Amino acid sequence: MTNDATSLFVGLMVSLIGGAYVLYGRKQGHTAALLCGLLLTLIPWFLTNPLALAISCVLLMGLPLWLR
Repeated sequence: MTNDATSLFVGLMVSLIGGAYVLYGRKQGHTAALLCGLLLTLIPWFLTNPLALAISCVLLMGLPLWLR
């Protein structure tokens, strides 16, 4: 994983959003939000390109809304 400022910042923001999804999914009993939150917290470890990370995270953030 590269450690440039853009990758670190995007990874931090994605992980924060993922944490919020995990908390929401656990509190509301919404399994899709919980699983997407877990994926959002783990995906910055595997994707190093900030653009690919942002696109995949936007898709993961919209998935619980689509599955509802």
